[in-house]
Amino acid sequence: MTLTETTPLALRRARLALAMGKWRTAAGLLRAAAAAEPPLPEALALYGYCLAHLGDDLEPARDACARAVAMEPHVAQHHACLATVYRRLGLERLALASFDAALRLDPAQEIAAREGDRPNFASWWTNVRTRLHRADS
Repeated sequence: MTLTETTPLALRRARLALAMGKWRTAAGLLRAAAAAEPPLPEALALYGYCLAHLGDDLEPARDACARAVAMEPHVAQHHACLATVYRRLGLERLALASFDAALRLDPAQEIAAREGDRPNFASWWTNVRTRLHRADS
């Protein structure tokens, strides 16, 4: 797929689907936008984030988000998406580092804040920090 006028439209439609909680629809739209040449980092990150929420293909989700972070390391959203994937993969140290990076770049980052509102997130965050601190001591 080449970058065309339809790619930004697909990205806008995917953002709307995400806002409505339509993860599978968003993933389909983002898959096409992520495959554009040149690739759109936002589409890559959000595609990986969708896959993580769907529980599908966590390795491709990680690869897409990591690619977005490599392309635009200054964008907090990409780090937050990658952190979500790492968390689903059980890679707690990497998830914590990525959430920290996202919040350092933008303390009000929407995805990090949304993940932080999940009922078990605060206890997960505290438990991981405690375990990692003990392991480093």
